[in-house]
Parts: sequence; C-alpha cells; structure tokens
Amino acid sequence: MLAYSASILFYGNHIERTHCIGCKRLGSLWTHLQEKSLIPTVRAKASVAYYMRILTTRQREEDSENDLEQLSFVKLPHEKLQPVEYYWSQLETQLTYHSTSDLRVIKSALQLAYQAHELQKRHSGDPFITHPVAVANILAELRMDRDTIVAGLLHDTVEDTEVTLSTIEQLFGMEVRRIVEGETKVSKLPKMADISIDKQAENLRQLFIAMTEDWRIIIVKLADRLHNMRTLQFMKQAKRHKIAKETLDIFAPLAHRLGMWQIKAELERLGFMYLYPSEYEEIRQLVEKKLPKYMRVLEESRQALKTALQNDVILQQSVAQVEVSARIKELYSLWKKMQQHGKDIEDIYDLVALRVLITPKPMQLECCSSDASQCNEWNRKMLETLEKSLCYYTLGIVHAMWQPFPCRVKDYIAFPKENGYQSLHTTVMAGGAQAPLEVQIRTLEMHLVAEYGMAAHWMYKDNSVVIASKATRWMSTIVEWGDEIANSREFVELVRRELLGSRVFVFAKFESYSDRCLEIFNLPRGSTIVDIAFQLDSCLGLRMTCARVHGKIVPFWYILENADVVTIACNSSAEPQIEWMDYAKTRIAKRNLRLYFDQMHTKQCIQTGFHIWNHYFDKYGISLESLKEKERHKMVYILTEFDDWKRYCIHLTSLPIDERHQELEDIRLGLETIGYPLLRLNPMKCTNVDFSKNSLSSFWLRVFGKDRNGLLSDVSAVVSRSISCIKQTNSVTQGTEAMLEYHVESTSKEIENIKCLLLEIIGVERVVVNDIHQME
Repeated sequence: MLAYSASILFYGNHIERTHCIGCKRLGSLWTHLQEKSLIPTVRAKASVAYYMRILTTRQREEDSENDLEQLSFVKLPHEKLQPVEYYWSQLETQLTYHSTSDLRVIKSALQLAYQAHELQKRHSGDPFITHPVAVANILAELRMDRDTIVAGLLHDTVEDTEVTLSTIEQLFGMEVRRIVEGETKVSKLPKMADISIDKQAENLRQLFIAMTEDWRIIIVKLADRLHNMRTLQFMKQAKRHKIAKETLDIFAPLAHRLGMWQIKAELERLGFMYLYPSEYEEIRQLVEKKLPKYMRVLEESRQALKTALQNDVILQQSVAQVEVSARIKELYSLWKKMQQHGKDIEDIYDLVALRVLITPKPMQLECCSSDASQCNEWNRKMLETLEKSLCYYTLGIVHAMWQPFPCRVKDYIAFPKENGYQSLHTTVMAGGAQAPLEVQIRTLEMHLVAEYGMAAHWMYKDNSVVIASKATRWMSTIVEWGDEIANSREFVELVRRELLGSRVFVFAKFESYSDRCLEIFNLPRGSTIVDIAFQLDSCLGLRMTCARVHGKIVPFWYILENADVVTIACNSSAEPQIEWMDYAKTRIAKRNLRLYFDQMHTKQCIQTGFHIWNHYFDKYGISLESLKEKERHKMVYILTEFDDWKRYCIHLTSLPIDERHQELEDIRLGLETIGYPLLRLNPMKCTNVDFSKNSLSSFWLRVFGKDRNGLLSDVSAVVSRSISCIKQTNSVTQGTEAMLEYHVESTSKEIENIKCLLLEIIGVERVVVNDIHQME
C-alpha cells in the first residue's frame, strides 16, 4: 500500500487524502478518484495503467483489506526498480538492527524520495537522491529509530517537490510528519548566502524552536549538514565560506551540546578546512612534523598500560575486556586552544591521549526484596557503582605507573557534563618525561554516550524515545527565551553565548545557609561572582555583600574558573550596585538586576514628581499629602490624560522645566474651575466621573498555575484576544510554579469574563485581579 499510495498521492497534485479504503479493486479506486475530481497527472495515469495490467491475473473479488495488503507490495516499474534497488543496497547494510516490518517502511520511503527527486541534480552533478540516502546512512550509523531514518529520506521532499505533509502523515504517521515539518521550517538555512542578517537570525531562531519540539529534528539536521559539508567543494567559494562559518558557529556547537562527538569533530574539521584553509594547512603540517616523536611515546605507553591492566589480578576477576587505544587531538580544537591561550604546540597537554575502555563481566547480584522492579533497580545501581569503582581503580594503576601532573585530574564521572559525557581524565608524564600524555578512562556505555550523545539512547532502550533530563532542561530554556525575546538577533546571540559556548563548573553556596551543601553549577565561560549569586537565589543575589573563592575574598567581577568553590555572604539591608550590570554575563543575572534598578528608578521618579507637585501647589493650599491614594488617582484622571497619579509623577520628572511649569499652570486653572478649596476640604466632591463596570480602569491581572510548555502562550492568547490595551507583562517561575502578570486597561465587566476564560486553561489554578485605583 505504501509504495502504490506514494505514487498516486505524489503525482496527484491536489490529492491529500484519497479515501481509498473500501475500494474492491484498483479499477474501482481509479473510478473513485475520477468521481471525486481527483484526477492525477498524465504521468500518474500511465503508472496506474501499468499497475492495472499487472493485476489482471489477480483475484478480482477479494475483500478490501486483502486488496490493500496486496497493493503494499506493488513495486515500481522495471526501469525505476534498478536505481531504487541500487540505493537500497547501499542503505540496507546499515539497517540490520531494524525489524523486517521497519525495513519495508523505510524502503517505501526510499521509493517515494526517489520519485520525488527523480529529475533533480546536486551541484556535483549527481542525482539528488544520493543526498537523502547519505543522510539516512549517517542516521543508521547512529542506530536511530525507524521514524528518524524515514524522515531523513524525506526531509527535502516537502520544500523541493510536490509531496505534501499530509501525504507524509498518511503514509508514515504523525511522528515522521513532525520531524519533516521541523526540517522544512529550517530548510532555508543552507541558502543564507543571499539573505540579510536579520533573516538569517530569524531562520536560526526557527531552528532552535523546532528542535525543542522533537530533538530528533536537530539530529536529522546535523546529518543533513554533515553530508552537505562533505560535498561542499562543489559550491562557489563565497557560499562555501558562509556555510562553513555557520557550521562552526551553530551546528558543531549544537552537536557538542547533544554529546555527539563524532559528528561534532567532523563538522569542525571540514568547517576549519573551508573557512581557514591557510591556518588549517599550517596546523596540519605542524602536527605532522611533531607526530613521529609523539607516536613513538604514544605506542610505547599504550602497550605498557595495556599489559599492566591485563595482568592486574582484580581487573581479571571483574572485567571481561579492557581496550587501550590512542588518539590525537582534532586540528580545530588544537588551533582554537593555541589561539585563545597564546600557547605553542608543546604547551598543549592533551595533544595525544590514551583511551581506556572497560567492559565489566556480566553478573547477577542477589536481592532480598520480593518486588521484581525493586530488585532490578537495586541491581542496576549496584552494577553502576561497580563500573565506576573499576574506573577509579584503573586511575590508581595509571598514577602508579606514571607521575601525574598536579591539578590535571578531571572527574566527569562524579560531575558529568551537561551533554551527559562521563569519563576520568588525567595528565601524566610518560615516555621518559619527554611529553605530557592524557589518559581517559571510561566504561563502554560511557564511551557510546561520549561518541553518539543523545543518539546513544537507542542503543540501550530498544528504540524507545528517551530524552535525557539535562538536554530537556536546556531545551526548555530555549522555549522560555523564545517566548520572552522578540528580537531574533538577540535571541540567537543569547543561545550561542549561554547554551552553545564553552562552560565552566563551579561549586557554590550562601554562607548563611550552613546546613546546605555545596551545589554544582554549569555556567557559560566568562561568568562572574554576580552570575553565580543569582544562580543560587535571585532574591538573595540582590543582597550579596561578600564573596570568597577557595576561602579567599574576591571582587564581584572575578571570572570563575573550573572547580572554583564559591561562598556568598549576604545581608538583608544590602543593595546591589549599578556596576554589577557590567559584571553580569548571564541572562538571569542581567534580568534581575535590570528589574531591580528599573523599580528603583521608578520609585525615585515618583518621589521626585510628588515633591515637584507639592512644591508648586503648596502656596494654593493644595497638597497631595492631604489626599488618599484613591482620591489622588481621581484628581489626576480629571485634570490630565493620565489615570494613575504615580505615572503622572514620573511624567513630570521627564519634562523640561519650562514645559513642566506650563503644564502645572494649566492644572491650576483646572483646579480653579472645579474649585480647589472644595477639593482641599472634600476631595470626593471634585469628581463626577463614573467608575462603574462599563468605565475603563487599570488593573493588574495575575495568573498563578503549574509551569508547563506553552502556558505563557496559552494565557497570553486569551488576554490579547479579550483586551486591546496591554501595558506591561511579566512572568516568574519557581520550580514547578509559575506566575504571569499583566498590566491592562479594561472594564470591570471584561475582567470578570476573562477570569472565567483563564481558569479553563490547563494548569491555571487561580486568577487575582487588583484595581490600581483602589490600591493603597
């Protein structure tokens, strides 16, 4: 059915659903299409005629279910069969981990992709179908699930051919449609050579947002970009330069964030080669020149370590296999390190490294509980502890063999990286103290996560979709920023700096909380004491008075380093200084400081305006101090265009002196008209304004509920549909709780209606409304 329907649905330009279920024969299906005015193209008619000839020898009176089952095995015409079989033979060898039913679906996707791209060519002159097949091969190497590989085959069909998303959903399901749709949203990225910076930023924004809907979208995009980089030599030089820069700026860091080291390394190598060809060649020749010296030391050290581990009695009892391999640092990483730190190649300690992979022996531990699930969980934890212990034990053997460098042991097992990477790193002096040597120690499972990142979950979870909690956390941050930041350039720069840039790990706590343990934080490189204070607690961060790193007092502009231990002291009477804005690097610190200083500025402006008003009208015996809050609002409402006396005070401070005096004089004349003595004695007599349910007023609308993806957009949609004047919005989240705040101008009747609508939204628990005119 898939192969046949793909042909009909593709060639029928306007067909989204044929409703062919229940057709007894192919002939009745054709009649059905004609009756519904869903006549496909001439090419489709020829295909159907061919299929009709094939079916003449078949049983015509079968029931519809059997008929459709037969149609699922219909093959392409002979002239098209050979190229499809050729491409299938390239792909099938990588798909041995899939079931027979999955292979049939994937092959049907290949047939649809071949028909869709049949007349298209790549810049190299090769048939376009070679690209989706290559993308699917890369995904198969990552052992991705069936839907991801199908999406990889079809990822260009919707944009470049007549295939629709409806067709894809009907043939392959909603999951495939969602991935292909996500790809289509960001498909303009390779074409950025001819568009503006703002358009480029908007497209990148779409990429990041689409990625959060299903992270398989970005894995397909990375596979797509990797093959495009492998064939970049066929593009013009200007376009090669732009695509290579984008790869190094966006896609390689994304692969790193997802823990996909293999893809990240190749993207960096190719991007480096095309963007900086002279530097690439220079560093390549430099490494090539130094390599003989390092390779001798590396091979001798590898053999010595392998022998020591294989002969160790404890490891012989607990480990099934120990592998010791050698690796050389990637050229781009080496060049970047030399550029950033101004180092020579001799000063790079991890230029060469040994990697130890430990595979523990399978064992079944005895569990006392009768609950099978509890026993399984207990066994899992015990085996995990055993694997980690073997890594630490191996580290001890390494240090017994060679002298370790001080402060060069990195424990990513106890403190994994955000992308899930786990390993022990140490740098030792090997080969007669001729060269520093890095040794990495990890289990086989840790190694697969290090190489394939989030894609490694399919290797352990029987193709179930498991999303790592850490990855979901930073993807949730992207969703939050997408809701808050309208400017695409600002959004993209924030993601690049805070999520895709280099990171540092620090330990921190507040000094006053002696019972609280140190917490570990992962911050963008370049973060300061101000940033870590607001990571700990946004409220207490405003009250910071002193900071210590490793027990020594440091200034607030101190730039944090890996493994720093930070203690923050605070005082309830302390206030932040404006200089902190210059020290803050992270969004959370800048946002809290900006909000604080905006509120402080507003408060000072209100006080200044209040003083100006009283000073001017004091000689007339009128003072705002003699009026209650509600009466001040009403007086300002009558005499000015403002409905809030505090806003009017702020307005006064912004006026030049001559304009200010003229405006106050106009107000004085207004007061004479309504009789300011009466106002002074009984302010309520000055107004006949109707503040009923149909009159406009200013309100604070506060919505409380459980935080979830889409809550902000759902609530904002209801508010914007019901109220035309929204003056200010704020949102605050703490754990699973969320508070959304709107300053609106509306009537009481409208506010009552909107409260009912808001309480119907999933996650909203209560709605609080405050009339600003009635606030004391």
